[in-house]
Amino acid sequence: MTRRLLIILFLLIAVSSVQATSYLKLWVNDAESNTLVQGDYFVWEFDVAVPGGSAMFQIYLDLDQNQVVSEGDLLLEQFLQMDGETGEDGPGDSSAVADGLVYSELGPFGFAPGDYILRAIDQHDQSQASAALHIDPLPSPGAVISGKVIKEDKTAPDNALANIMVGASVEDGYLGYWSGLTDENGDYSINLPAAGFNEYWEISIFFERQTEGYLPPDGQSVLVDNAVINDIDFYFGLPEAWVCGRVLDEFSQQLVAINDYGYLYNTSFDDGVSFSINDGLFSVPAIFDDEQNSAQFELSIWGEMGLIPDYLIPNTWNDDRYHFVVNKGDSLEKNIYVVPTDTSIYVEITISGDSPGQAFNVQIFNEDVGSTRGNTNTDGFGKFKVRSGYTYDISLNTDPEWGTPLPDGYILEEGNYQMGAPGDTVRYHLIPASNYISGALSFEEGDPVEYFDFNSTRIAIHDHNWTSFYQASIGPDFNYWQGVPEGTYTVYFEDWSGNYLALPAQYDNIVVENDTIENVNFVLNYANADITVKLKGAPSDALNYWMGIHTEGEWPNIYQTGNNAEADTTFYFRVCDGQWRIYAPHFGSEYLVSPSEHQVSVPPEGGNYYFEFQYTLQTSIGEKAVIPETFYVKQNYPNPFNPQTTIEFGMAERGHVEVTVFDLTGKVVQTLISGEVNAGVHKVEWNGSGYASGLYFYQVKTKNQNMIRRMVLIK
Repeated sequence: MTRRLLIILFLLIAVSSVQATSYLKLWVNDAESNTLVQGDYFVWEFDVAVPGGSAMFQIYLDLDQNQVVSEGDLLLEQFLQMDGETGEDGPGDSSAVADGLVYSELGPFGFAPGDYILRAIDQHDQSQASAALHIDPLPSPGAVISGKVIKEDKTAPDNALANIMVGASVEDGYLGYWSGLTDENGDYSINLPAAGFNEYWEISIFFERQTEGYLPPDGQSVLVDNAVINDIDFYFGLPEAWVCGRVLDEFSQQLVAINDYGYLYNTSFDDGVSFSINDGLFSVPAIFDDEQNSAQFELSIWGEMGLIPDYLIPNTWNDDRYHFVVNKGDSLEKNIYVVPTDTSIYVEITISGDSPGQAFNVQIFNEDVGSTRGNTNTDGFGKFKVRSGYTYDISLNTDPEWGTPLPDGYILEEGNYQMGAPGDTVRYHLIPASNYISGALSFEEGDPVEYFDFNSTRIAIHDHNWTSFYQASIGPDFNYWQGVPEGTYTVYFEDWSGNYLALPAQYDNIVVENDTIENVNFVLNYANADITVKLKGAPSDALNYWMGIHTEGEWPNIYQTGNNAEADTTFYFRVCDGQWRIYAPHFGSEYLVSPSEHQVSVPPEGGNYYFEFQYTLQTSIGEKAVIPETFYVKQNYPNPFNPQTTIEFGMAERGHVEVTVFDLTGKVVQTLISGEVNAGVHKVEWNGSGYASGLYFYQVKTKNQNMIRRMVLIK
């Protein structure tokens, strides 16, 4: 019997023999109890069917006081908890070990006095356990904060104003969760402990389910220096536009009745609103800047709570259906389409050839149909449901906060990113690290540091064939280090928040041979300016174009950034100060563009800049060929393809060019061009009819430039 078959058999046996979620226990001051007084130390504990599995955790107000979830109760909030994962959208597991138990220490617990029901629903088999909780008020509060919640279209008394939880948390330190519930007049009060006197507290709406459909107010910072503080009010106004919709099966077009969350983001205002999806239906207000009458919005779904494992989470960021303009006064229907799963991919992880003894978090992604995620078991095996007919990017989430960090001193022999097809077993081998790349980040003099987000920044490291790819986390001292096998690497800084750009743009040809490469450092510049570029009259394939811009200077000592086109062929860039050059994208010699480039000097104080490129389709015979202003490589088209695709590149001057196709392992599949070519636009075809479906790379290399892009062959 093959090892792969043994793995699959083991997974099937493991799945068939697991126990369901069987209990939910509540601990108050280290004793099992269902009653607490505000401020008591509170813990909940429950089991999951599979070590490393997850459960939907729900908090209800027990309005009918029957100690079970019933129709008359009010769901305050729900969130996913994963065994062994210490950070999630709600409280995490207090243990980083995936042992089949979720143990969440809430600490001093000051929720509003009343009756609650807590429920855990196992996401593996939908088994569930619940527990009733009664909370008595703090006998001698150190202070009381009170106020009113007001809804624009409601007049007190009204049940729509009742049971809204207003919460308080100390800004400097941690004194636990404290809250109050509104009555039908919208009035609330929050008891605070004596330890919070003369402290600043953040007062805000704890849960948003009871105020959805309204524009959310900001939280308020309050210095608690009196025993009674009144008139901390919250006003919920009606929105000026709505987006409503359903979650639909991509193929059957039937409603997918999930309970989940989503986000509607105003891309130009850089703000948005989260919303809940109830039984597959949602309605969310669109928020605008005061000066906006219309804006571009992006719709997304969290997906982890309701979709996995039966559906994939859609990639809304690159799908035009989820990018649209909303005008004030609109009420738009925008549905979310999800692809059902029908097969599986298996993952095996070993440490020096043995079982790892811990679970690892796995992420699986396909650009066209979506993504999924989950944990392996402690033996390193995992089964993940996907859609047949597609190839997937597979990676381990090793982020210390949101994933499973690698054991100290170990690296992934193959790198963190692999490809897999349905039925495959993708294997990761952890080996002791003997080579390291390390460095530090610093900031331009006078630039702010407080906008640096450790969760959205990484140092990316890959070898020349992209067969090994690593992402190094940045420590609190702004240093990083990453173990790598021997090889030659490219190193660059990534900031998904867009707050900072790095100098140099990247390091090339870092050779590692049984040693440590130090001082691979980057200087960060705060991105406090915006450049908008509009392509007028451009062809439809401009919507699939990724556009890059950069500052003047010698490569790689430049700043660079890039973005994909919005639905109206507009590009948005966040940039730092510097002399920026913006070259017009090329879409073939049949299109003339004017001007060929723009330049702008961005000062340290930032600014907003708008530029246009006008495209004209030429139909005359014998027109003069267009010579690009600079070297470029376009994304192949079509992509994905079967079996033929076109690779286009532009040369500003005559020179030697190599165009090579290679597979995921770095093996050269075919050399398409190797020799001198003239200045101009060049197109070369590659026919993949003799090759297997999957991910391939094409490299266009000149004396001074080297660009690699991905393409997908699907048969």
